[in-house]
Amino acid sequence: MARSVRPWGHGVREALISTMPLMLMALLAVGTWWLVEQAPRLESPALPVDPVHEPDYAMVGFTLQRFDAQGVLRTQLQGEEGRHYPDTDTLEVDGISLRSVGELGEVTTARARQGWSNHNASEVRLRGQAVLVREAIGASQALRFYGESLQAFADLQRLVSEKPVVIEQQGLRVEAASFQYDHSTQIVQVRGKTKALLSGMRNQQIK
Repeated sequence: MARSVRPWGHGVREALISTMPLMLMALLAVGTWWLVEQAPRLESPALPVDPVHEPDYAMVGFTLQRFDAQGVLRTQLQGEEGRHYPDTDTLEVDGISLRSVGELGEVTTARARQGWSNHNASEVRLRGQAVLVREAIGASQALRFYGESLQAFADLQRLVSEKPVVIEQQGLRVEAASFQYDHSTQIVQVRGKTKALLSGMRNQQIK
């Protein structure tokens, strides 16, 4: 019986047809790899870095002034040398000198060997031979505060200290372990062992 013989080209064609899906899959895999390699790579997010307490700028022999909405000078800060710290947004000043004018025109001045102020001088800390004076106005007598550490708030309208302080006004001298003063009420609160001396009178100790 005669056996039919297929042409050689027919076998090759069938082989190509049977392997075509594999070739297409291989080409697709190569093309996908190439696209991935050519695509822009996203950078890994940077890990947060803790802020460093280092000054970003310094000033020498400077004066800073703050005005209210009506253009009236309210606070003036002067210093021999100052350093700004961005992590706390504070200004550290050597040889600090302050002058503040209240709503009624009352003037308060302060000075110390060193001081710290926030960004708008609404909170100021004084250290080292600190002196703060509320100048006399009208019937109010001048009021003076002396201490190694004083902290003032809201344009020097409120004062506090947890360190010993001396308060003087019109012949009265008070030595207190700590104190708090609010100018809106003009009340001084002293705490701890306190000694008061009125001109012409003996020392009075208050426990």
